[in-house]
Amino acid sequence: MGLQAQSIGIAMKLAPTLRSFCKRNKALAIAFACSIILLVRHSDIPYPFEPPFLIEVLFTAPANQFQRSLGAFLDAFASAYATSLIFYYLVDFAPKEAKERNALCALKDMVGTLISYSNDLISLLLYLGPKDTQNDIEKTDASLNEIAFKNEVLYCRTSNQAIREQSGSDMTSLIPYSNARVTLENIKLSLRQITESPMFSDAPWKLVGAITAVLQSDLINSMHFDFSANQIPSQGISFVFKPNSLSAFVESIEALSAFSDKAEARDVYTDASKEEIDKFVNFLDRTLASFISEYPEAMSAMRLFSKNEGPNNRNHKQGGNDLD
Repeated sequence: MGLQAQSIGIAMKLAPTLRSFCKRNKALAIAFACSIILLVRHSDIPYPFEPPFLIEVLFTAPANQFQRSLGAFLDAFASAYATSLIFYYLVDFAPKEAKERNALCALKDMVGTLISYSNDLISLLLYLGPKDTQNDIEKTDASLNEIAFKNEVLYCRTSNQAIREQSGSDMTSLIPYSNARVTLENIKLSLRQITESPMFSDAPWKLVGAITAVLQSDLINSMHFDFSANQIPSQGISFVFKPNSLSAFVESIEALSAFSDKAEARDVYTDASKEEIDKFVNFLDRTLASFISEYPEAMSAMRLFSKNEGPNNRNHKQGGNDLD
């Protein structure tokens, strides 16, 4: 009974690897099955029971001497092929498959984080484009160089369900330059964490290829936020991108999605009416006033933070945020 349980346990452990092997090597698996049929057909193994018609047709050795001799000839090739394939499976494929599964398990959360930050950048770019291109990847791609990253607060509506549940509203605020800068830093940090992980060398080549595509993306490599917020001109700053930079980046992130089951859907930002913005700003003012009245020490902390953000600290900040 114990031996039977152990056999079942081993079979269950091998089943995923065998399925993966057959899926990735269909031709080899079919050839292996044919080789086993040939070997059994021309062997002297007797039937332990009266075989059904199909079994008899497949596995009964031919009576004709020529066919038996030809079968013996084919058996030599079938035996060599089956042996080499079993050797390949046990020595190369199965250990590599186990390493890839372990690597995926270790990298999954980091890949999900990278996808989330990348989607934040994509959502921001899709909203900042010209009004007639908003949330259209192809149109935004064509006008990517026209996007200006300003140091001003934009109020808009969001599809983010978490924000809606927490605030009871679909309104949110964006600061294009700051949001894009922080998001890009987070993307680069996530990429470093993945590529510097000891498990990355064992990752499937499809995942390695997708990560490499993100690393080499013109979109993130063309964006350089080298100025502090108070140095940004009123008209903002723009970057020069190669054609289809956004589309290529989106395709790379979609390819990564196959390796993570925790990545959230991309947010969609849309313009809000003046009435909605005024209502939201009033709500924020009331919330801030309530917070300060409850925690008076917060005002002095905010003033101190504002001083630390001044021009005298620009070199320190840039040194701390330079991820290139």
